[in-house]
Amino acid sequence: MTTPAASSASGYVRAQGPNFSTEVPTSWQPHDKNVSGQYRYTHGSYTLTVVPGRDVAAATTMSPVAYQRDDEPELQIFRDANWATSSGIRAIKVGEQASAVGEFTWSTQEGKSVYAKNTVVLVEGRYHVLLTTGPEEERATVARVHDHAVDAYRSKTG
Repeated sequence: MTTPAASSASGYVRAQGPNFSTEVPTSWQPHDKNVSGQYRYTHGSYTLTVVPGRDVAAATTMSPVAYQRDDEPELQIFRDANWATSSGIRAIKVGEQASAVGEFTWSTQEGKSVYAKNTVVLVEGRYHVLLTTGPEEERATVARVHDHAVDAYRSKTG
């Protein structure tokens, strides 16, 4: 679901589900929550995937970096690719808030290079994921959309 909000940055609309909100570019198409617990927003070959708290950290790992590297289902395509690279993977801790961010590139079966920026945030023992993908040659656009969505992201608990 997307709704214009007075607080949204120019060119963006508020996107929200029952337990999260963020902002996406106004031209991006929202999709209903799928069976994998993902909310997807798309525009051509770009996709922002939001997974608000589906995975319990105690079932995998309490390390957002390890979760991103080894367990996050949204990055399985990266782990399965014949050719893939990652960079800039780092842990971030602000107060009690633990998160991880990383950049990933892989080649699809069709030979296209995909660039992804991924952020994982541990909130009350559950992983919240924001993954933005697009053509490798459009890294700046992917990063801009991703960084804005992460900055605007709010989890709703309780």
